[in-house]
Amino acid sequence: MRIPVALLFATALLCAGCAKPGAQVVGKWQFDAAWMATGDAKNDAMAKSFASSMTIEFKADKTFTGPMMEGTYEVSGHTVTMKTTKVMGMDISKIPNAAANNKPEQGTLSDDGKSITIPSNNGKPVKLIKV
Repeated sequence: MRIPVALLFATALLCAGCAKPGAQVVGKWQFDAAWMATGDAKNDAMAKSFASSMTIEFKADKTFTGPMMEGTYEVSGHTVTMKTTKVMGMDISKIPNAAANNKPEQGTLSDDGKSITIPSNNGKPVKLIKV
């Protein structure tokens, strides 16, 4: 029995669209420079260059590494919760005042799995884009 190519293609597309959010998070993510935009062309160009060099990698073992930090993460639906465990290679629980202020960060994974948006204190959310 031959299966029509169109049916195979449609099934592959459907399966790709049904990927679990946890699986979509695994990989490298780059900071979007838009959250650092000031409206000043010179500063914004520098921010864009800086942001493009900053990445976070979410690994399949539920750990992440990023600029000067590493930790663990969980995915529940479209919510990504990150808990920093080390800063600049040092265990955060051994850094005075850091452990007390170390609260998990929560971000929202987009429906298409291509971005994570994390609220920030200044009102401009931080956005990560899948590389």
